[in-house]
Amino acid sequence: MKKLFIFSLAALLTLAFGSAYAQAPVGSGITLTASGYWDMEYLLGRNATSAIRFNYGAAPAAAFDRSFSWMKTRGRLLFNVAAGKEVNATVYFEIDADPYGGPPGSTAQGTLQRGTAGYWSADRSAVEVKWLFFDFAVPVIPVPITVRVGQQGLGFRSIVQSNDGAGITASMKLDPVTIDAVWAKALEGDVYKPDDSDMYALRVRTTLGKLTVGGYGMYFNFNTNPLTWTATGGVGATQRADFWYLGAYADGKVGPVNINFDFVLDKGKVSSPTPGILKSKYNGWATKLNVDYPWDKFNFGAGIMYMTGDDKNKAADKKYHGFVAVPASEGAGGTGEAIIFYGAPDVLPSGGLGISGGPTSTFASAGDGGSWWAKIYAKAQITPSYKVHAKLFYIGDTTKNGDTWGTLDGDHKFIGWEFDLINSIQLYKNLKFEIAGGVMGVGNALKFVDNHGDVRKPKTPWAIVGDLMYTF
Repeated sequence: MKKLFIFSLAALLTLAFGSAYAQAPVGSGITLTASGYWDMEYLLGRNATSAIRFNYGAAPAAAFDRSFSWMKTRGRLLFNVAAGKEVNATVYFEIDADPYGGPPGSTAQGTLQRGTAGYWSADRSAVEVKWLFFDFAVPVIPVPITVRVGQQGLGFRSIVQSNDGAGITASMKLDPVTIDAVWAKALEGDVYKPDDSDMYALRVRTTLGKLTVGGYGMYFNFNTNPLTWTATGGVGATQRADFWYLGAYADGKVGPVNINFDFVLDKGKVSSPTPGILKSKYNGWATKLNVDYPWDKFNFGAGIMYMTGDDKNKAADKKYHGFVAVPASEGAGGTGEAIIFYGAPDVLPSGGLGISGGPTSTFASAGDGGSWWAKIYAKAQITPSYKVHAKLFYIGDTTKNGDTWGTLDGDHKFIGWEFDLINSIQLYKNLKFEIAGGVMGVGNALKFVDNHGDVRKPKTPWAIVGDLMYTF
């Protein structure tokens, strides 16, 4: 099935190139467009990042119960080159300085200096290639088909996957239905060994009135898990993983309210080629619903998110029911809307906060799996250039016979509550300033026993974040 999938895409590309080159006359018009943003970010707070590591139940990191502050920046620059309506290409650069005044990275030519654009005296090779792809319309075939080839954004829905990778996406328009097929290469490993990791996905979507609905399936055949490379080449992991995701979603307007709904089921296994090692089996699910009611210059809403957690009593059998995100996925962008606990993208485009943790390189119960939240919120357009957004969360623990992050004996269900306030000021058409504050009350599900046997509880987490952004 996999070979047939790849062969079909290759045949499609061959057909397209054979006709497309013949159709493009020399000297045809080329259109170049550019877009992007630059920003300056500021973070101040306490116990609001995963670096505090109170969830490991050992000696806390140096950042525990101490205030922090730093500044950073992110720039993104996207170029699109179009040769008519049928063919275009995109390159998307990202430049980070995190933090300002950070270390230089490696000083060896051509080696890693990612995120070091804020180094004192500058001159860092900190430009990253985020996307590098081209799109074309398939000729001859009467059904409208577009194909995207190269490094691109991946993930049908951010609740389960939001990352970048190399692959091929083909989209077919069969009114009123659109079908998207994706193949992506997560890891090649050694080209002479069967240690590749591949993704295959299919989505069907349509519009019903003012509502967009869709369903999708994703299969991950990872012959290397975690996704790791050794310093001398090849891969450094021996586990294998096979995972399926089946999901459905709806976005749009239903009566007087706007809704955003997701449901996704994961099922998979992680195994070792070494005989006698028990397979780890995973079966979890996640869902999210936001309902927004617009009224004059106001928006009122409520939402709920739930991700299954593990049963600690079944860990010895290697049976896990906590929802598992795709490796390297920044899934919290789709599920985590609380600034402190989940690291919401409401303000800072490059993140920096989030107690629950970030992307991992492996299929395993981690990140937001094992938690749920309920929220209420209100937004107001105070003036044409000033908006305010207030939201209140109750955050709970879904792990059974234990806690997802804490290690205190017992099964505690209350992670905490969080209140966030976001102010957005449009200074000019292309210049916006946002400043937000958040505070979190910590529940027993975040208590832990340190390596001295003492019960510890983080001091009240809080954060103030700001972002000045120029977009074009």
